Amino acid sequence: MLDALKALSPKDDNQRFLKQQCLNLEVQLGRTRWLMYAQNTVPFPRFLLVMLIAWLTVLFVSFGIFAPRNPLVLAGLFVSAAGFRGVGIPDCVGDARTQAAKAAEYVRLVST
Repeated sequence: MLDALKALSPKDDNQRFLKQQCLNLEVQLGRTRWLMYAQNTVPFPRFLLVMLIAWLTVLFVSFGIFAPRNPLVLAGLFVSAAGFRGVGIPDCVGDARTQAAKAAEYVRLVST
């Protein structure tokens, strides 16, 4: 596509401007394509995920051990733990990879 754009011969200033804009967009599209490819191939650090889950587990266990036993504290711990579980870090990572793959496919379809 880039070669086809370079082969165009503009006749006036307006066409030269449009040709330059098309070349700039094509270069940006190529950079975006490579960036999406690079981001899709970088593996998610599983060690970070394991450490995060371990840290949260130790945190909530320590809160449960040292907090006074009353219904308000127990309800607060339950809501906080449920909130952290609701985040679903692996689900977010998987969803982000799916969306990146869909975006890459769209870019491939548009550029052809």
